Amino acid sequence: MAVAVVCACTFTQCTGGIDPADYAGSAIIKGKVRYVRGSGSQNFPSKDSLFDLRVVAFKMIPRDTNLVQTLANGEAFFSASLVDSTFSAEIPFSFEVPQSQIADSSVMLQYIAVGQQYGANVFSDWRVVGLFSMGDSLFTPKPLRATPGLYIDTMTINVDFLKIPPQPFIR
Repeated sequence: MAVAVVCACTFTQCTGGIDPADYAGSAIIKGKVRYVRGSGSQNFPSKDSLFDLRVVAFKMIPRDTNLVQTLANGEAFFSASLVDSTFSAEIPFSFEVPQSQIADSSVMLQYIAVGQQYGANVFSDWRVVGLFSMGDSLFTPKPLRATPGLYIDTMTINVDFLKIPPQPFIR
């Protein structure tokens, strides 16, 4: 009897968890960052130049290293930090383009990249180290149209810390 009461109380207190309808209008992009030189700390930047690492999707090709301002303006979307103390050869990522940002039923993401924060200044110490690119060129950005309900889980972005893409930023 006591078990039934506890179960009944528990089930009436549940909120149901995450409701898929809450995300139906958002676009979810998942994939992996693949380090082409493999795993191991010798294939990654030293700890003093790897403050952060994230996948960032921009509505326009970025021309300014102030990514914080770009994000604040709603012009870009980003993953959680990809800094991995195990130095794996592949790291999964995901980010969401919220429904509120998908104007007129879609938004074009012109530039999807792996950004490395290499110094202490979060406002300017960023460089592109990997790029979601066209099949025929590692350094030609491949745009992606994000639509409500879009779900991609197969994106791969290659990173070679010794051969990084040309930087789009105007200095």
